[in-house]
Amino acid sequence: MPSGRSGERLTVGKAFREADIYVSPTLLQEYRETPVKLEEQRKIAHQQMQALIAGIAAVVSHARIVYPTEKLSLCRDSKDDMILECCHAAKAKILGK
Repeated sequence: MPSGRSGERLTVGKAFREADIYVSPTLLQEYRETPVKLEEQRKIAHQQMQALIAGIAAVVSHARIVYPTEKLSLCRDSKDDMILECCHAAKAKILGK
């Protein structure tokens, strides 16, 4: 399996060939904030943060944006409801990891 940036491009390409990827403004905000928080908490190194941001950007640059209109409260961790709200707004049939 390829590693590094070429591996990232292959993985992202495969995801977009096999499925539609959706994000919401709330998820985009989470994607912007999380890598920085992880670095500030010293859970990842600066180079890892940069790689994480690049990977997120590769996915998000091809994703479709949806705007959830309904608030859901289904997850044990209420912070995860934003994912279900995005799926619901996108009329998703499956949720992948």
